[in-house]
Amino acid sequence: MALPKQVQDQLDALEVLEKQLSEAQNPEPKPAEPTPEPTPAPAEPKPVEPKPEPTEPVVAEETWQQKYKTLKGMYDAEVPRLHSDIRELKSQMESLRKAAEAPKPEVKPVQAEKLVTDADVEAFGSDLIEVQRKVAREVAAEFRGELDAMKAENDKLREQLTSTGTQVSEASFEQRLHRLVPDFEAVNVDPKWIEWLNEVDPLLRGPRMSVAQEAFNRGDVEGIAHYVSLFKATQAPAASAEQASSKAEEIARQLRLRDMGGIIVVDFIDMHQAENRHKVYERMKEAMAVDRTKHNILPLSKFCLLQITRQRVRPEEHVETAEVCPTCKGTGKITPTILLVDELESKVKYIFKELNKNKVIIKTHPYLAAFLNQGFWSLKNKWAFKFFKSIKVEDMSSYSLAEYHFFDENQEEIVF
Repeated sequence: MALPKQVQDQLDALEVLEKQLSEAQNPEPKPAEPTPEPTPAPAEPKPVEPKPEPTEPVVAEETWQQKYKTLKGMYDAEVPRLHSDIRELKSQMESLRKAAEAPKPEVKPVQAEKLVTDADVEAFGSDLIEVQRKVAREVAAEFRGELDAMKAENDKLREQLTSTGTQVSEASFEQRLHRLVPDFEAVNVDPKWIEWLNEVDPLLRGPRMSVAQEAFNRGDVEGIAHYVSLFKATQAPAASAEQASSKAEEIARQLRLRDMGGIIVVDFIDMHQAENRHKVYERMKEAMAVDRTKHNILPLSKFCLLQITRQRVRPEEHVETAEVCPTCKGTGKITPTILLVDELESKVKYIFKELNKNKVIIKTHPYLAAFLNQGFWSLKNKWAFKFFKSIKVEDMSSYSLAEYHFFDENQEEIVF
């Protein structure tokens, strides 16, 4: 039996080591070399001997007996394991060989079971069995015809379901598209939309028409809506620039009409492109060219602000429409209503006691007149009973809320 390669290598190394040891024990004699005659050397000064350097301790090498014992121990430990592996492999090969040589069971074909056996033929006769077979074939033919009709009807229903599903999917696609893009029909017939689709997209490196058509074919409503929004975004600046240009003329007209002066700041929104801002600026300069008033126009800033400075020629007209308050007489202060009754009573007392009037007429606002005449035992009656004089209260709608005046029996106003 052949030894394993590792063990064989170890044995070869061991043989080489034994050969070296045998050669070391029996060395061959070498021929003596002739020694040269000594020549007198000139006297030289003795050199200074260098100090010996410290050397590392020499470790003794292993002898061949120790190496032999080491290799023999490794061999004794490895060989039994290799023998056990070989025995296991042999047993596996033997089991595989027996399994291959074992006879395979024959598989007999399954014969169809006869519905009519020989015993049935002997019991009922071959004629009756033949009649039954004909009847069975006729019934099977009828069932086969019905089955074919049902298959045809199923195919027809399947086609109808397929067409209905297609119609429903198309309807749902149109509904979702109309919900996301309500004006898709108008956009789809716009020539600018067709031109924009035929342009080369810098990201796709190809015309946008192919990508949009692919999204339309697979029913990607979100993709179509995204392309429509991109198209509108590209068209929005141009539309906003046109509107801003038309507004510039109206702004210039209003400045001249109202003769506005000072610093006027106009905010043009959605003017993010420098080209559109420049168009609006030039249009404003053209509209203000007919204005003879000294003015200056600055270009639009990055915040879309247009600054105009204009000098006013005519002085500002001021129309005074305010009037002096009849209640406070322009002072901004009136008598508190909580003291109004006491003030009226003190003045009535002055008229009757100091001026010796027998009758007094009080003309005041309807609200205050109603308050003085309220009830049977009103303030007017209380004052008349107190001073035994005649008092009359008349309402004047032209008076203010806290306004009142006193008159005597001759309708002459009593001034305090």
